[in-house]
This record gives sequence, structure tokens and C-alpha cells, in this order.
Amino acid sequence: MNENPMLDDPGHRLDTISNLLPQKGIDSVMHIRKKLTTGTETLISSDPTLTTIKTPQILVVDDDVFNISALTMVLHKLGYSCDTAFNGKQAIQKIMGRQLNDHSRSNPTKQYKLVFMDCNMPIMDGFEATKILKGKMRNGEIEGIPIVACTALLNEKEKQLAYELGIDAYVLKPLEKDKIEVLLKKFVGSSV
Repeated sequence: MNENPMLDDPGHRLDTISNLLPQKGIDSVMHIRKKLTTGTETLISSDPTLTTIKTPQILVVDDDVFNISALTMVLHKLGYSCDTAFNGKQAIQKIMGRQLNDHSRSNPTKQYKLVFMDCNMPIMDGFEATKILKGKMRNGEIEGIPIVACTALLNEKEKQLAYELGIDAYVLKPLEKDKIEVLLKKFVGSSV
């Protein structure tokens, strides 16, 4: 039995994410979180509005699992498949891994069509990852992939840095569905 009876009283619960979301939403987020943290490349969900596609078109890079979950849900509902990375180093590894795939150059669907890159992450931030990736693109080591910087705050100095590094666009968090759709039309075109 719980030693604190106030915790058992729903009127005294803290408003955590699990108390604010409907149970179906919690189940979907937790199922996605489990798949993301186990390292699977394709998103698999019990939610029928989300589909499983073998070749993810878009790479979502963010260190926050709830940010990743929210963006991948929107992208899936719009018909796009996603892969995920939790920092810039993982993003580079995933992109380079696809480039090394023998079938990648002959089958352009194997390449990512767009990267949503969080700017502030541990291990390697989005600015450093973009600098490395754009350098590899210029040197012909990897095919060109548009990179969209995602950040909660971008001051003028960071905007200038973003464009100097070759970031193709930036969007402020929280990401809005209509802004995501505009970026998808501009950089990706139709979903597969």
C-alpha cells in the first residue's frame, strides 16, 4: 500500500504527461519510444494511422524522444516514413551508412530526402553535424540532402551561422503541421 494517500487520490495527482494525454495517445507514444530506443530503423506502431515503410525517407534528429515522437507522428500521418537519430554523430553514421550501401546510388529511394536536425544536442550538436555533412556533400562523398534546422530559439548570430554552414531552412519549435507541410513540398515532394 502507498504510504502517501494523496498520491492515490486523482484530485491530487501531478499533471504529468501521462495524466494529460488520453490512454490511446500514451500507448502510441510509449510504443514509439520503445521502438526508437531499441534502435529499429522503421517506425512500427499499434496505431492504425501510422504505417510501416521499409525505406525511411526522412531522418529526424533530436535528443528528446517526445520531440521525435511528435514529429514522426505528423510525418507518418502525412504519408512520409522516418528514421531517427538522437545526436549529430548518429545522424552522420546513418547517412554515411546509407551511402555505403551498394544499392544506394542506383536506387535513390534508399537515400534520405530530408533531414530535420535539432540544433542543440549532446555528443554532437546539429551545427557541427551539418558542417560535416555539407562538407561531405561538397566533396562528393555523399549525395546532397536538404537539412532543416529545428530549434526552440534561434538568434541572429545562430541564423547567420546556420546559413554559412549550408542549412537549407530552419523552423522554430514547437513544429506546426502547416510549416512541416510547406517544407516537405519544397524539399521532398510527394510521399511514397
